[in-house]
Parts: sequence; structure tokens; C-alpha cells
Amino acid sequence: MRYGMKIAVFLMLALTLGAGALAGEFEVPIHGGATPWTTLEAGAEPGDFTFAIVPDRTGGNRPGPFRETMKRLNALGPDFVVSVGDLIQGYSEDPAVLRTEWEELDGIVTGLRMPFFYTPGNHDISNDAMEGFWKARYGRAYYHFKRGNALFLVMNTQDPPGGGPRFSEEQIAYFKQVIEENQDVRWTFILFHQPTWVDGENPLAAIETALEGRPYTVFAGHYHGYSYTERKGRNYIVCATAGGGSNLAGPLRGSFDHVVWVRVDRDGPHITNVLLNGLYGPDVVGEETERLRDTLAKATGILSIPPVIVGPEGLKAETVSFEVENRQILPAILTGSFSENPEVAVSPAKLEIPLAVDGRRRIELKVTPRNGVADRLPAPLVFDGTAVYHLPDGQEVRVPCRAPIAFVRAYEDRRWDFDDGLGGWGKPVQAKLSVKDGILQVQATGIDPYMTCSFEDDGSAGPTGSIVLRLRLRGSSDGPLQVFWMTRENPAASEQRSSGCLIEHDGAWHEYEVTFTAKAPITSIRIDSGSAPGLIEYDYIELAQR
Repeated sequence: MRYGMKIAVFLMLALTLGAGALAGEFEVPIHGGATPWTTLEAGAEPGDFTFAIVPDRTGGNRPGPFRETMKRLNALGPDFVVSVGDLIQGYSEDPAVLRTEWEELDGIVTGLRMPFFYTPGNHDISNDAMEGFWKARYGRAYYHFKRGNALFLVMNTQDPPGGGPRFSEEQIAYFKQVIEENQDVRWTFILFHQPTWVDGENPLAAIETALEGRPYTVFAGHYHGYSYTERKGRNYIVCATAGGGSNLAGPLRGSFDHVVWVRVDRDGPHITNVLLNGLYGPDVVGEETERLRDTLAKATGILSIPPVIVGPEGLKAETVSFEVENRQILPAILTGSFSENPEVAVSPAKLEIPLAVDGRRRIELKVTPRNGVADRLPAPLVFDGTAVYHLPDGQEVRVPCRAPIAFVRAYEDRRWDFDDGLGGWGKPVQAKLSVKDGILQVQATGIDPYMTCSFEDDGSAGPTGSIVLRLRLRGSSDGPLQVFWMTRENPAASEQRSSGCLIEHDGAWHEYEVTFTAKAPITSIRIDSGSAPGLIEYDYIELAQR
């Protein structure tokens, strides 16, 4: 930890100095000859400034990180802070709920010693009532400002509310005029919530055209995973989280809590991602150790072993490959063994795996039926192990790690005709499911209705590769149909693993196809039926590998 302390102190000093602490003149006695410094010219110049961008706080909110971020920003001292939206949980029309959530958020950000600029996300404005509440409390949901010779465009991707990303004609006209009136700025920063350039039509195109030939940088959020894209010769950045839902898998997977630190000088912006688990206060050896112990004790996701696919001919000798991952900031040693199974043998039966910080190890196991080919599904093999972390104070934390190797039937194309009920579809959110005369009825009660079907519940594998979902439905709601697919490594729904299509809401039957590619076997699939209250009816749903 002493080494970690040095890194943390150096990081805090470096960021503080970058924020302008070197501005002005030094008073140093000069005695002639050699000097123990490089230069006495201050690094900052008039007009230089630093700001921080704070990513998503909600959408699977984890209490603590966002509030801690505000404390650390006060210590680091940027000139101002900008968000990229999803500040409250939202998705409500109840004024009392909205008032409570916004008052909680305001109580956190008003503790900052520098300005905080709000940006709306889909959790902040998801219906007309929330838009009205925002405007009453904060005024415009899109605006601009200047700092030095830089122009900031804070846009609203929920304009009008529901779905998105989208901008109203009025909003586009507003920013085109702002750009026209500020042609002499050195740099333009564009900030909004939902990335507009990822899928389909890009509603930002008109703004990109207006900025053609001028330097600019775009920041967004929403996906809870960091990504960097160079588009039109400009930087387009999707931030990760500052307390929003995340598996915190680390930089290799773009899953981490962070702030984006931007220093602007005559050369333009200099961007640094500062991970929150790299920022420590003066109590790093005391309270920080206790927090670390609590974090380690709740560690999950160290290993996840994929199922063994059993074909029509039965189980044969199989090689199972999987990764063991340490997502913590301390190294670990994982030890354990597989349970005895009278039907199958596994080699090696015992594991002892050292894991570096943010380290991953690929493991291969040989699984063999004990009596030749097994013509039925064996009981799971279960790994029972322990990950041991050694704390700076000499104590250790032992984290149980239990993971099964399941045996599942190979996937076969399937079709749901709903002649015998729901057929495995369930877990509705903002919707009620029922079956009448072989028709699945989805009665949407909110703006984000969906249902889910799991493939492993019935002992079968999910599809992988190129997949097509065919549906026959009729709708009297509004909005598109969206399909999400989940895997063992990515069990949460994500826009990055989704596809969809526009549907007609005219009450007549129509057939649709949604195609996508799954890089790993799908464990469950989710269908979002429109984006407004109403009735969607399904005659059949068919999922097939192409």
C-alpha cells in the first residue's frame, strides 16, 4: 500500500498542478551557476483552464461512488464540472418522487466549490411530466456557454421525451445559430447523453455539418462502458460510469468508475481518464483499508465457466476453456477443486491460480464421461474454491468462489406459438402478460415495457453466431421494437447488444425480422414492445440460427 500511496499522492499533485497551481511567477533566490530545477516559466498561460466530466450516476445506481467523486473533485479543483446525464433514477410522473430524487442530487452537487453544469439523460427526462419538472427547476434542457476561447454545446438527446436519441428542429436550429455566431472560438465541446453516432440515422449530422472544418470534441454517456471513436477526424468519446450500473471489469472492458479530466490550452484539449479507485484521500491507510476489505468480501465474477454443449449423439470428451479474472486492486491466489461426479471426470480436478491486479488467466479443462458416451445430461460439476487477498495491514480476506460446469443440450431453432401458454416468456417490466386463443398479449403500462425468456432454464444452450428473430404481431401502442440478448459474460441488457425494427401501430397483423450476431451463446433474450402504454399482440415468435 505504501507504493499505492505514492502513486495516489503523485496523481493528486499532478492533477492539481495541471489545474493552474503553477500560474504566476516564482520567487526563488538565484545564486548563479547550476540550479535544481528545469525552468521557472509557469506551465499555465492566461486563458488556460481545466474541467471535469462526470459520467452516469444512475441506471442500476450504486450508492457512494458519485458522492465520493464530488469530494475528490473538490480536492483536485477543476475550474468547473459538466455531467453527461442520468443524474436521477427517474422514470416517474409522480412530482413527489421527482422532487425527492432531484433534491438528493442537488444536495450532493451543491457541495462542489466550482460550477456544475447539468445535462439531461433518459433517466432524467423520460416523459412529458419529467420534462416539465426539469424546466421548472433548471430552465432550458439544452443550452450553451463559453469559457475562454472555447464553446460548450450542452444538448438534450431526449427532445422530445421518450426513446431517443433525438433532437427537435428547434434545438438543432438553436445550436446552428450558436455555431454561426461563434466562428472565432478555438475549440468546441459537445456534450449530451445518448450517443447519436452508434446505430442507424445520426441526428447529430446537422451539427457536424455546421462544424465542418472546425475543431471539436464530443462526449456522451448512456452505455455504461467507455469507448473512443475517431469520426470525421474528431474525437467521439462515450464515458463509462460514476456510480451507474457496472460490473467494474476494468479498463480492458471499458467498465469502471471515472471522471474525464480535460485541460485546455493553446494546443487544444488534453484528455485524461482518472479512475475513481486511483484517487485516495489522506485517510488512505485507515478508512480506505476498511473500505477495501468490505469491497473484497463482496467480490463476485472471479470465474464463470461456460456450459458443456451436448449434441444429439451424447456427451463425448470435451475441452472447456474459460477465464479467471481478478477485478480488484490487490493480487489474489485462487485455489479449489471440482466436486466428485460419478458420471463425468474433470482434469485437472484441482486449481491453484495466482492472479495479478486486473489480471486474467485462461484455463482449459478436459471433461470426459466415465463410461464412454453419455446419452443423457450429467449432473453439474461444481468448483468450490477461495480467492485470498492480502491487505496492507497484514490481514487477509478470503472470498468464496463457487461455479458449476453445467451440461446443456445443443440449441435447436425454436418457435413460440403460445398454444400452451407463455412458453417460457416472463419477468415482465412495465407490462402485463397473458395468453388468449393462442395469442400472447403484452399490455404495456409504461414507456419501457419488456419481457424476457431464458434458455438455460430448460437445460438447453442458447444460439450463437448469426441469428434471426421472426415475429408476427399487431400493435396499438407507439415506438419501435427492440431486442436485447444476454450472455454468461454479459448478463445485463446493453444497447451494445441490441437490435430492433420499426413496427406499425395500426392494429393490423404484420411480420417482422430482426437480425443480429451474438459472439457467445445467448443465455436469455429480452423483447421491448414499443415505448408507450398500449397493447402489443404476438401470433408467434421464432428464433433461428442462420
